[in-house]
Amino acid sequence: MNGVLRILKIFSTSCSFFYYLADNSVWLAGLGYINPKIFKYKWKQLKNTFSLWKTILELIISLYTVTLKKRQEKAIRARLAANFKYKPVMLDTEQYVLVRELLILRRERVFNQVELLIYLARMMLLTSALRLPGSAWLRPVFVASCGLFQSGMQVFKSMRGKKHFHKLTIEDVMERSQKKQQAEKARAADKM
Repeated sequence: MNGVLRILKIFSTSCSFFYYLADNSVWLAGLGYINPKIFKYKWKQLKNTFSLWKTILELIISLYTVTLKKRQEKAIRARLAANFKYKPVMLDTEQYVLVRELLILRRERVFNQVELLIYLARMMLLTSALRLPGSAWLRPVFVASCGLFQSGMQVFKSMRGKKHFHKLTIEDVMERSQKKQQAEKARAADKM
């Protein structure tokens, strides 16, 4: 994670902390243990505000991540086109490593795009709940559809999961290739 993403994630996590604090305060205010207002604002409004800020930050993070992944894909495709244009992909080659890395990047980018759509739908829900400018144009059916879409995509994301693949490097491939050659030499020596 680069510096920009790290800073955005820190702010997003801070918003999450205050969101959960306000959420618990809403619950306590509902039970009558604390005042339902703080600084002339209702706890529920504060909760939704922190949720909105977290959503905006996560939307920016998702956009930035998708852009980074596209740049990385473009660099790998250019490297493949320049060095291995008409060569078949063989196991234990640099080309194999690059193609594998390209596939992993594409899978990660799809998950980042799903997250982007989830945060866009959440933004519409919060815009309606907080009655922000433009919320008058959001119809209840559209807002409900955004809620259903967001929930469905969350289920999809949790079912598919972000699988972490072992990073295969060129050094790993070369090492495996050398071991394979040594094993073949040992077999040939045993046959003689």
